[in-house]
Amino acid sequence: MDRETELDRFKRDIALPVFCAGEFGYRVVPKKTSPNSCFMKNPLTGSKIAIQRNAKSLHWTYWSATDPGDRGGSIVDLVQHRTADNLGQVRKRLRPWVGACPSTSLPIADDVPHDVTPTQPDVLEVRMAFQTAVRPLAAGQHRYLNNARHLPPELLSAPPFVGSVHSDTRGNAVFAHRDQTGVTGWESRNDKWKSFSSSGYKSLWFASPPANKRLCLVFAESAIDAISYGYLHPRADACYLSTGGQLSDLQRELASSAMTKLPSGGEIIIAADNDAGGETFTKNFRDVLQKIGRDDLHFKEHAPRRDGDVKDWNDVLKQTPAIPSSIKAN
Repeated sequence: MDRETELDRFKRDIALPVFCAGEFGYRVVPKKTSPNSCFMKNPLTGSKIAIQRNAKSLHWTYWSATDPGDRGGSIVDLVQHRTADNLGQVRKRLRPWVGACPSTSLPIADDVPHDVTPTQPDVLEVRMAFQTAVRPLAAGQHRYLNNARHLPPELLSAPPFVGSVHSDTRGNAVFAHRDQTGVTGWESRNDKWKSFSSSGYKSLWFASPPANKRLCLVFAESAIDAISYGYLHPRADACYLSTGGQLSDLQRELASSAMTKLPSGGEIIIAADNDAGGETFTKNFRDVLQKIGRDDLHFKEHAPRRDGDVKDWNDVLKQTPAIPSSIKAN
């Protein structure tokens, strides 16, 4: 077997969750693991990684959630980042793992998956690009958001929105979507510009207080509308979320999970647009709540109802002449 063929076999045939458990002692984090992604943590080092499979190559890939210096990659990259092994030594370490009986001195728990559903988007590429090309806003300053969208720097630099909005190398405002394992893609906005990252997929953008203070979920169709709603109706206990459009199946699952975690008496607010799409948006969330059977949660539709050309909550914000007293008090 030539070297390239052997490397391809390592990357494709060695189940990375099993290898990480048996070689380095990683353990599965069930709450952050899904059918197409395995999230693991090393109890000794604190290292956290998300593992997936590429649908095209069937290679196993990983992304580090804790080490900015670890750019992720294949099983070869994982070994080299955690050991002093050169490529030849990595090959010797991996060869027993493609045999009939993998060599391991560490126990492998029953919940470690031997396979995951491959994903078409290259999420690893998305996360690497996000780490290298996207930066948080400096003191909430962004020309487009501050001026065209009337979102003041003091709002974007204060909880819960601080750190939830970024900027890319072209100066676009960036709103990262995340699932249980990390960034899956991002919306970018600017004057006459609206896009979603070419690789990756939509999950949820969110800005949240600490989990133990979260009593309310506010869902909007865009991050700008969610932030605008938070400006006009501030709550210290609210998590503001955006889908970037109508609900996908994945977003239904993520919304369902978030609703399930609310304490009894919690509230769900749909900050929908004032149009037919907003009505569909609201109905879809009502259906999600009905399916999880949480009769103890309060559900509220709150679409803008003002005279004039007002479609969404950012339109309302732009027609607001002064900062509400409630904002000043915060």
